Amino acid sequence: MSVDSKILANNKFELVTVKEDEIVEFVRNVQGTEHVLFLWTDNSKKNQFVSELFNKESSKGNKGFVSLQPYPDKEVENTVYEQFYNKHGKEFIPKAVDKVTIAVAANKTDSATRYAFEDDTWLMDRGQDKEVIETEEKLGPTVDEKLSLFCFNNVSKLNESKLNRMIPAHGYVITDKPLRLYKFKNLK
Repeated sequence: MSVDSKILANNKFELVTVKEDEIVEFVRNVQGTEHVLFLWTDNSKKNQFVSELFNKESSKGNKGFVSLQPYPDKEVENTVYEQFYNKHGKEFIPKAVDKVTIAVAANKTDSATRYAFEDDTWLMDRGQDKEVIETEEKLGPTVDEKLSLFCFNNVSKLNESKLNRMIPAHGYVITDKPLRLYKFKNLK
């Protein structure tokens, strides 16, 4: 399943680029305050962009990744969904928000903390749809100036209703099929 461009247009998003090199450059140079939704269907494309986000040359601040499997880069604080869920259960999201807040507060560099969630549909599969969507909506299109937040989600697990709530909660949306970068029209 791909994302219909009408859903993005109806949510006031405009196309920025279709060029892969420009999208890679955007991800490598993501700034503080940017809240990005990456809607993926292709696991290898998602993995490519996770690697670009944590590229050693472009990401100098603290880095954190909540992932489906252990992440091999030791410079990235890694939390595995299943282990964290087994420990915290329904408190997963508040505890994850705490982890991000602590990482941002501990960052003493001039670069924003980069934090990513590999696939929150994993949580939705465990009955946390409401919690995930409401947290995204509370965050809104921009986040703290010392944070760049990436939300990767398997679009095949999101129906149109969920997409219509998730998309406007972000300032940018990247789709992998077709590969596109969109920006919320009202974003400064």
